Amino acid sequence: IPLPKAEERIKETYTVEEMDTILIQPGTHDLSEWRNWAAVNTILRTGLRRSSVCELKWDDADFDKKRILMRHSKNKKQQYVPLPQDAIEVLLIWRDISPVTEDGYIFFSIYTEKKLAPNSLTQAIRKYNLNRGISKTSVHLMRHTYATTYLRKGGRAEKLQRILAHKTPDMTQKYVHLIGDDLIEGIDDFTI
Repeated sequence: IPLPKAEERIKETYTVEEMDTILIQPGTHDLSEWRNWAAVNTILRTGLRRSSVCELKWDDADFDKKRILMRHSKNKKQQYVPLPQDAIEVLLIWRDISPVTEDGYIFFSIYTEKKLAPNSLTQAIRKYNLNRGISKTSVHLMRHTYATTYLRKGGRAEKLQRILAHKTPDMTQKYVHLIGDDLIEGIDDFTI
């Protein structure tokens, strides 16, 4: 995987501490807080785009097969996205406490019970993160964080490309954030 060019700015992904903070289950009865918690968990654990997350319906989730059907994607193709067990558990908690909406969207406006718009999700997560003391508020950066974490844990780039629904490996490479610590790790094992 090639390193970023000098003119490209390396995005600083969410740290483990920041992720731990925003993944903590809410201690409130505020339904929007629970929705935002479930959305953050879903994005960080699947790498889905915000627009795809807003389109998810309960009927699309197959918890037994650990996957969710992404009907709306940037490339206009449907695909199954794997759901890790932690994401499933969060979604089940959210399903148990959220009202059943007429259209069956997983993430909906608390006020209208209609599909949540991507910009509304962005603003909700911005506020959610800031309230938890996290200055990073980018939803798309969560997608980058997922990709970086996936590869750091030994995942294959070819599989990541399919999970992220990228048409080309070049696009996936833009999501990979090899930073100094990654390059330094284990270097003494490979030198004379």
